[in-house]
Amino acid sequence: MPGAVFMRGERVTLNTIHPEDYPFVEKQLNDPSIRQQAGVSVPWSETEVADFIEETEDTVQFLVCRNGTPIGHVALTELDTQASNAELGWIVITPEEQGNGFATEAVELCLTHAFNDRGLHKVWARVNEDNRASIRVLEKHGFEQEGVLREQEYVDGEYVDVRRYGLIAP
Repeated sequence: MPGAVFMRGERVTLNTIHPEDYPFVEKQLNDPSIRQQAGVSVPWSETEVADFIEETEDTVQFLVCRNGTPIGHVALTELDTQASNAELGWIVITPEEQGNGFATEAVELCLTHAFNDRGLHKVWARVNEDNRASIRVLEKHGFEQEGVLREQEYVDGEYVDVRRYGLIAP
């Protein structure tokens, strides 16, 4: 059962993450179709997921839920209070729910939190060059490509380029 609803959209909510949610996050991060797109090259254990969620002070993480059921995970990471920016990361929706606009709505909620609640000046993101779905989600929200990190990630035996995107507060 996901934690409390933090933000509510039309079809999804952003919920707090509790220890009983760690198996869901672990399953997502180890799913082959998600791993390749997210640039995850090593397996995650439930303990590693717990450590990442509980011990990362510069990160705010949410479960993406539909009708009270977890369908994804989104986070603001690398929160930099001095520079007033953060990375939008871990935009992950379960394979069976992909293509329905849930990532787009979850990102909208996360950006509202970043800019309105936290007063950030900029949100940036990194995405593997072949992850067209995530690129579309970012571009729908006005993110602009700022550069390409050549052969930045090593996924399934191959080096892949990573695009960096940025969005300045409206």
